[in-house]
Amino acid sequence: MPDRFEILHKDLAGRIGRLNTPHGTIETPGLMPVVNPHQCIIPPKELAHMGAKIIITNSYIIHQDSLLKAHALKAGLHDLLGFDGPIMTDSGAFQLSVYGSVDVQPLEILNFQFAIQSDICVPLDIPTPPTSLQIERDRSFWRQKNGLKRQPHRTGLPFWQVPSRVRHIRI
Repeated sequence: MPDRFEILHKDLAGRIGRLNTPHGTIETPGLMPVVNPHQCIIPPKELAHMGAKIIITNSYIIHQDSLLKAHALKAGLHDLLGFDGPIMTDSGAFQLSVYGSVDVQPLEILNFQFAIQSDICVPLDIPTPPTSLQIERDRSFWRQKNGLKRQPHRTGLPFWQVPSRVRHIRI
């Protein structure tokens, strides 16, 4: 995968950068309006006119709605939402934290994000309990990371977070 993030300036713990995606370049740090495909209060096209360079939506919500899913798979995420710029997709982790479970597997939702042409894909991280052994947390992390490595032909930029408790495997 080519370098997609360029650091333009660093100072203390902060940095200013440029992130290149298939649908445009984003300057960081920046704001990302959240678009719920079921409750589109401000249409993404209007968000673009207001200055939004990138938006975030939830691929799990799209995946679970048969009409949204069919549209996204046929015409792409950008057509579904009516936004030409970069779109980041979350994976259902919020729903997992609220409801305790989701009806999708991590690689299934990641492949769906790639299929609908998300620019920045956030894998579903099934959390390990705080009482789990260190080796279990390590295995969970490496399973996710290796799942991403098996996706070299994809254009979306995979992104994942490492829990703060797992300091020794932070990237």
